[in-house]
Amino acid sequence: MLRSFGKTQINFYGIFISILSGLGFFVGKNEGIKAQKNIKEVEKVKDKIFGVMQRVGRSFMLPIAILPVAGLFLGIGGSFTNPTTLETYGLTNIMGEGTILNNVLTVMNDAGDIVFANLPLIFAIGCAIGMARSEKGYCSFSGRNCVFDYAFFYWCYDSNPRRR
Repeated sequence: MLRSFGKTQINFYGIFISILSGLGFFVGKNEGIKAQKNIKEVEKVKDKIFGVMQRVGRSFMLPIAILPVAGLFLGIGGSFTNPTTLETYGLTNIMGEGTILNNVLTVMNDAGDIVFANLPLIFAIGCAIGMARSEKGYCSFSGRNCVFDYAFFYWCYDSNPRRR
């Protein structure tokens, strides 16, 4: 496997095998045969590690995919429902308090705020679904339970009068 960086080509397997041989992994009569077997074992381990890292990356895709939309809703809704902004740009008649457009923008602002307020829950459920091979419903339920249990016990600990 060659990777080129400008005019330099680096053989990562060759570097890895030379490191292993320097540590004494390829010592003996049939050094070439052992090296080929060890390369195959290294590739199997590499494939397993890559599979796990791929599942971890896939599990973060669901919660992270929601963030840009929630950020847009929060930004647009928050900026166009701010009374100072509306008065500065003279938009009080169009987007002022009580208009339909103001109500729509307030809903957008609240929708974005709901996503950001429940970010730990979204990440717990999204990571549980992404890491599950099967029974994704049970995994998402257990992720939700973990967040709720943490919040409940933190609330109990924080509201304990003997702690103050």
